[in-house]
Parts: sequence; structure tokens; C-alpha cells
Amino acid sequence: MFDENFTKRSLVIGGLLSMLVAMSAVYLALRQNAFYWASVLTSLVSIGVLRLLSRVPKRASVHEINITQAAASTGGILAAGLCFVVPALYFMDKSRFQAFISDTTGFILTITTLSLVGGICGVIFSAYLRRHMIEEEKLAFPTGIAAADTIKATEKGGKQMRNLMLTFFGVALFTVLRDGIQFGKVSLKSIIPYFQDFTRPPFTIQWGYVPAFIGAGYLMGWRVVFTWGLGALFSNFLYVPALYYLLKIPFEAKQPYVLSMGVGIVVGGALTLFVTKIGPSIVKTIRAAVTLREGKKELNPRWVPIVGVLSALFVSAYFHISLVASVLMVVGAWLMSSLAARMSGEVNVDPMEIFAVIVLIAIRIFVPLSTQELIYLGTIICVAVGVAGDTLFDLKAGHILGTTPIDITKAQLVGAISASFITGISMLALFKSFTLGTPELFALQAQSVAYMLGAINWTIFGAGIVIGIGLTFFKQSGIAFGVGVFIPLFLTVPFIVGGIWSFLKRKRGDDETERIISAGAIGGEGFVGAILAIIREWGHIL
Repeated sequence: MFDENFTKRSLVIGGLLSMLVAMSAVYLALRQNAFYWASVLTSLVSIGVLRLLSRVPKRASVHEINITQAAASTGGILAAGLCFVVPALYFMDKSRFQAFISDTTGFILTITTLSLVGGICGVIFSAYLRRHMIEEEKLAFPTGIAAADTIKATEKGGKQMRNLMLTFFGVALFTVLRDGIQFGKVSLKSIIPYFQDFTRPPFTIQWGYVPAFIGAGYLMGWRVVFTWGLGALFSNFLYVPALYYLLKIPFEAKQPYVLSMGVGIVVGGALTLFVTKIGPSIVKTIRAAVTLREGKKELNPRWVPIVGVLSALFVSAYFHISLVASVLMVVGAWLMSSLAARMSGEVNVDPMEIFAVIVLIAIRIFVPLSTQELIYLGTIICVAVGVAGDTLFDLKAGHILGTTPIDITKAQLVGAISASFITGISMLALFKSFTLGTPELFALQAQSVAYMLGAINWTIFGAGIVIGIGLTFFKQSGIAFGVGVFIPLFLTVPFIVGGIWSFLKRKRGDDETERIISAGAIGGEGFVGAILAIIREWGHIL
């Protein structure tokens, strides 16, 4: 183990990168309805930045890169967690949402507060699980392995860094040409469409020009993307036509039925994983972690109840929410963080907004809550659960590279705190630049949360759960299939392209270059897209 690489430089750079990744994540989560784990991307960017500073005062080691990367990646998943829940208020109560975002200072302050609480809880509630999940059970945490491999591989030479930069700037230019630039009277119109639509009700035929999703599809792998694509085919060419022809549901009214089915399948898949793989060992995991006494190299488990109690008291006092509800929120976030960490280790998936809704439904049984209170608590839970998965990925990379665990945990806290101060600004820019619920800002996960908390069709939802259970029992990913059911087809097609690319390349062996190109595509579109939205909003203000 090494700890001499825990430098001020790594924390400062990691914190700044976390803010940039958070801006990118807001764009990807709201405008493109997904966010892929950022560990590979932040590994590459951290290497590039630290190499530029390689003689100030010394060349960065793999451990310093690992620490920088861990801080940077935290901002991405934190921002995604916010975007998966906060816009649900719009779909549940539009007037209240408009009042919320019309108070610029109040909105930014609220989002910052929710981010801080959720981010800190996510790190603390999961870091203490490292020894049991990574060292004793040896769970895979594939993204952590990929990050470690990336750090080791790109240390060997500059070719891959050139590939990253060329892809990043190429995709950035594409994004500018597709989205356009608008700043006051200065305007560059879009010359590339966001998506093409040749829909003929009740059949949907469309595809989108989204390079980031091609890269994400590659990194996810062809097996997951194949199942995702099957879900899309089932939804658009079987389920929706059946609704149209058999139940006489108008094509334009399909969305609640599609969401109810898709989310039900995701929940069914997640429940089956919990019962068959996760549930039997979760108690053992917690018991093993509670007995941990690792000294200065590992997070002491005593911080879990301390942070939990302080968070419950703060949330209750600051947001004027029932203390009972706040305590249940903290307990639920802790349990779901453990579940999310294990799912990330086993299947590389963390359906954090689903976990948040499960806790909210349980809380509502005991405490009546307003819509806005539900959104506040759900946001904290979703952020905590998302950060929990990311935390274990970075700790897995650190285990492979030999970086001191507590240094990574400290870096993740720095990343969470840094990103919290930019997410509100980025979200507000997008909310005021685009219309929620349209293809430009679909906010798919937030729509799912809104339907699960309010307008969900419970009969169809129950049927979806049965399908999800069946798929998972037959060794298929019910979660991936369910996502394919309700995500728009124009976003699924780029994923499929990436999956095909992955299938063709990985049959031939090493895919280091392709992973780096994929990371550059995700970073280029996400980051530049966020910048363009902020420029557009500031242009309106000025």
C-alpha cells in the first residue's frame, strides 16, 4: 500500500474535474436519459491533466492518478442521481416545479444541499463495505477493473491519449453542429438533427445522432445491449401495437402504459437478483463490515451511524420534514446503498432511482408527505445509492493498483462536495433552455419516478414484475430488457450500434483503443453539450 501519493494536487485537480464531469452528467442524464459510469473517462482525463503537470513538482504515479480519478468520477454519478429524481416534480405538479425553478437562488441552494447530504451519505454508507466485498468475496466490479486497466495501460505511452483527445474534440465539434450555439444575438443554427423519426402509428421507427450513446453501448458490452434491444423490439413492435389494436389505446397516450410495463420489468429483475444472489449474503456483508477495525488505512464503520444521525437531524430541520420520515430516509438510503454496492459488484448495474422509489413507498406507509417532500427525500436517497456503487468501483481500482483505501474515500468526499456546487447551476440552465418531457429533454428516469409515485398502472406494473422475474430466472437481464421497453427508440439505436461494435471488436481480442475512443465520445458530447446549454441560458439572461 502507498499513501505518499495523497497530494494536494490530486485533490484540487480531482475536485475541479468532478465539477466538469457533473456538468457533463447533467446534460447526459436529462437530455440523453442515461449516465454511464465515469470511472474510465475520469481515469483518462486525470492521466492527461497530471501528465501536463508532470514536472510540477514530479511525475504522477498510478496511485495519484487513482486518487484524482476517484474524486472526479463521484461528481458524475452524484449529478445523475439528482437528474433522475428532481424533474419528477414537473411530471407530478408542473405549477410547483415552475415556482421551484423561478426562484434561482433558492433552487440552486436547495440542489446544493440535497447533493451534499446525498453525496456524503453515499460515500460513508458504502466505503466500509470494501474489505468484505472486494477482498473477501472478490466481487468483480467490472468498471473498477476497467479503470485500473486504463490507468496501467495509458501509462505506457502517448498513443491512447491522442486517441482520447481526437475523439473528444471530434465529438465536441459534432455536438456544436447538432445543438447549435445561442448567446444573446449571436447564433449558430443547428445543421445536424438530434434524431430522425419515421414513425407510422402504432409502430415506431426512429434513431438518434448521439455519439455518446454509441460509446456507452460499446462499454456496456454486446450481451447487455442485445437484451436492451430485445426490450425495445418488444415494446415498439409488439406491446404498443397490441395496446393500439386490441385495447384501443391511442398511440399518443401510450407513454403511461409503456412506463408501467418497463419499470415493472426492471423492478422484477431487481427483486429476483435480490432474492437469488444479493439477499442471502447481505446480512453477512454488513456483519463482516461492522466488525472491521482497520485503523488509518480504512474507513472506520463508526462513521456510518454518526453521519446517518446528523443527516436525519439536518434534513428534518432544514427542510421542515418529519423527523420520523428523515430517519426512515437515512435507514433506507443505508440499506439500498449496501444493495447497490453489491449489484454494482455482480452485474455492473445500479438502478438507483428504482431503489429510491422503493424507500419512498415504504416511508409513505408510515408518514404522509407532500409531493415536494417526496422529491427531496427521494433525491437524497437516489444520490446516495448512485454514489455507493461508484465508491466501490473506485475502491476496486485502488485494490488492484495498491492505493490506500482511506485516501480514495477522502478523495470521493472531496469530489462529492465539489460537484454539489455546480449541479444546481447546470440543471437550471437545461430546465430553462429546453422543455421537459419533449425529445429535447425527455428526463426518462424522472418520468419513471413520477409514474411509480403517482400515476402508475398497477395491473400492468404487476405484469411487468412477472416478466422481469421470468427473464432473470432464465439468465437474462430483466433490468436491461425493461429499460429497453421504456427508453425512446431514437436513444436505443445508438446503444445498439455500440453493442454491435463491441461484438465485432471483442471477438478479435484486446480493445484498449476502442474503450478509450468510447470514453472520449461520452466525455466530448456530455461536457460540450452542458457548456452549450449554460451559454444559451446566460445569453437569455444577458
